[in-house]
Amino acid sequence: MARCAALRHRAVGAAGTGGAVAGIPAQAAGTATGTGAGNARTNTIEFNFRRKELSDIRVRRAIAHAINVPFFIDNFLGDFAKIGTGPIPSTSADFFPGPDTPQYPYDKAKAIALLDEAGFKPAAGGNRFSLRLLPAPWGEDISLWATFVQQSLAEVGIQIENCRFDRL
Repeated sequence: MARCAALRHRAVGAAGTGGAVAGIPAQAAGTATGTGAGNARTNTIEFNFRRKELSDIRVRRAIAHAINVPFFIDNFLGDFAKIGTGPIPSTSADFFPGPDTPQYPYDKAKAIALLDEAGFKPAAGGNRFSLRLLPAPWGEDISLWATFVQQSLAEVGIQIENCRFDRL
């Protein structure tokens, strides 16, 4: 509820959810899914479309291209996660893969080009705009993911403030 209220009132630009996995939302990209003991979870980034920057799909796609999900999985999650192709984990009975599902592989140059095309040119110091990210308050992997997103987006000129709450 608090995450929804923060998004609704524009207190944050994005909010994260999930468990032992890493990914990007279906609105802009695929997700990563994690499995364990028959439980599949996803970690996504949810965008607040009322923010001018995030209302532009080119910006959301740029964010997806700016985050190296395979690197995060390989270096932080290992065998506990795999890249997803949408918002539903492949281990779910409700998973129906489609050949036309858009994917957004890591491509920093493409992310920069999309941000430029959307009109968000870097200012002095390289900053394009700033957002606040509200990660879920559970799991060490969520904190790692939030920091990884912050560092990844800084490389393309998007400054992220991670806002952490004890519980939502």
